[in-house]
Amino acid sequence: MDRKPPELTPRQLAVLAGIANGDLGRVIAARLGIAERTVGKAAHEALIRLGASCREHAVFLAITRGLIVTGPDGRAVPALIADAPTDDPDLLDFHAVLTTGRTIRGRSSRKTAVVQLAAAGHPPRLIARRLRCSVRTVYRHQADAYHERQGKAA
Repeated sequence: MDRKPPELTPRQLAVLAGIANGDLGRVIAARLGIAERTVGKAAHEALIRLGASCREHAVFLAITRGLIVTGPDGRAVPALIADAPTDDPDLLDFHAVLTTGRTIRGRSSRKTAVVQLAAAGHPPRLIARRLRCSVRTVYRHQADAYHERQGKAA
């Protein structure tokens, strides 16, 4: 029986990469623009999906399965980012959101990535596939960003 590797979300991969780099939960949370508790939940969910017994085991499995690789700066990064063509500015922005926490104030890293990719003209279905979320989530983030913009204009 051929087993398919577990699907991890970009957030789970970013959290595992942070753990692989030896970052504390609060540092990972600050970098990704999420709550420290969300980091713990993402790590726990990744642990379950990978079938690992602890966080270190989850990182080991993610590295051996090629889900996390070493980036150009020597730090661990999710493979979906490392494999991205460097001439695609949208993926580079998404890389910055996940690894440096450079988000738009008050928005999660996913919402920031949705806004950036939509602004670059990508259709919602492609954004959803790239961010590993539902199309409905993409539409919700776009609507939230629109209402935020309308609220500031008023």
